[in-house]
Amino acid sequence: MGRGLYIHIPICRSKCYYCDFASYPLNRFTERDLDLYVLAIEYELKHLLSQETRPVELTSVYVGGGTPPLIDTSRLVLIMEAVHKYFDLATGCELTVELNPLTCTPETLRGLAKAGFNRFSLGVQSFDDYTLMKLGRAHSAQEARAAIGLLKENFDNISFDLIYGVPDDDPARWKRDLETALEFDPDHLSLYSLQVEEDTPLAQLIKRGFCDPVDEGLQADQWDWACDRLYPTDYRHYEISNWAKPGKESRHNLGYWLYDPYYGVGAGASGFLDGQRYRNTSDPWEYTQIMRSSLKGRFPAAEFVERLTPEQMAAERIILALRTADGLNLEDIPGMSSAEFWRRYGEKLTYYREMGLVWRRRQRIGLTEAGMALSNRIFLMFMP
Repeated sequence: MGRGLYIHIPICRSKCYYCDFASYPLNRFTERDLDLYVLAIEYELKHLLSQETRPVELTSVYVGGGTPPLIDTSRLVLIMEAVHKYFDLATGCELTVELNPLTCTPETLRGLAKAGFNRFSLGVQSFDDYTLMKLGRAHSAQEARAAIGLLKENFDNISFDLIYGVPDDDPARWKRDLETALEFDPDHLSLYSLQVEEDTPLAQLIKRGFCDPVDEGLQADQWDWACDRLYPTDYRHYEISNWAKPGKESRHNLGYWLYDPYYGVGAGASGFLDGQRYRNTSDPWEYTQIMRSSLKGRFPAAEFVERLTPEQMAAERIILALRTADGLNLEDIPGMSSAEFWRRYGEKLTYYREMGLVWRRRQRIGLTEAGMALSNRIFLMFMP
């Protein structure tokens, strides 16, 4: 039984203006806090395995954050040793770690190699200093370039994140950013439209009039341009926000979109197992304390557990699969036959197909490039 594993390290050098992930500045943690947090992760790994009735094999491990290397790579080595201690890893298991350009030093990269990571996701976001400043990023464009150079000297399988649709954005900036990224020839690109989440510094800046709202029309134009630019290249648009060279797709993230089960370990981590979705407490000190006490229930640190209804599972399976270039196999919808699917959605999908937004090949349907641009509207019809 193959599963993914996500491990959350909720620690950053500083909080980006747009970020609503569970993360805290490094200066709030003592060395003892960090040691106990690593130990708590091992306790949770051991506990999750103890709840299984069958052997479990991991097909992917993703260590994200936050900025995982900030806790020191020696601690990441301990975390990965715990993963190997309690779980079997499939042959060729994908082991990803997230990086910030400021953490890409030769010493850090040697530590990550010792930990066994074989895929590296770098949060570049932009190669433009003014845009980085607007996003609240701590690194500069030159530091991003230097980090990429070091990564490419030492490793294969490198991914960049880039953000488009920044407030007061210049269309030429986005074109320069993507062209610069392509010059570095990464194996994988994640292109994200900026989302303004409630209670983030960016949302407050917009609310107070210090920053213009995000221009959704500009975002759409920038996404269209990126698709046109990347379509003739070797990169495959395998998911709405993600492009990869052949064989370099993110196996871990594909597991999410294909509705595979996965563990979520650490403060603020989410998991999906046996029809249950859970999210751990986002407070790393509370999480550590729980893991050091008597562990009760399947998800002892969870602040939220939901057993999905058949309708929810069907809707999630449909929407997640339609995010991918391969689309949805109608025989893979839990609790729903192909005939029932067409009874519910056939008329609307036929309309979208005539508009060039949806394709169909026998028992498989998917979104065209134009459909991906309007995916949020299309997905509304599947919401339970």
